[in-house]
Amino acid sequence: MIETKHTRGPWSAVAGNDHTGSPFLAVVGPGNLHIVGWDLPYPEPEDYANARLIAAAPDLLEACEAAYYMPTVWVNDPDGRIADGVKREVEDLLRNAICKAKAVTHHDKNQNE
Repeated sequence: MIETKHTRGPWSAVAGNDHTGSPFLAVVGPGNLHIVGWDLPYPEPEDYANARLIAAAPDLLEACEAAYYMPTVWVNDPDGRIADGVKREVEDLLRNAICKAKAVTHHDKNQNE
């Protein structure tokens, strides 16, 4: 795997008011490390959704990497016992990343939102 050069997760989207009372959105990492932020006079729902999507980036990357390496597990596991467990883990990573990006508690893969 390629070495990670970005700030490790988890990242979170936060909203609040700065010292002047102006609204802001930010994405923060471990220890409240500032990743990116916006000063917005009137944040729109889309702005919050964008912040959540950016905050989900490390989770989405982890899920993509796990899914990318799934074929290796299948090749090295002819009877499928290990692959079934790994498949469930990858599905959980993908589901959790999608839920974080969309700010939902459960993602139905049959749902096309």
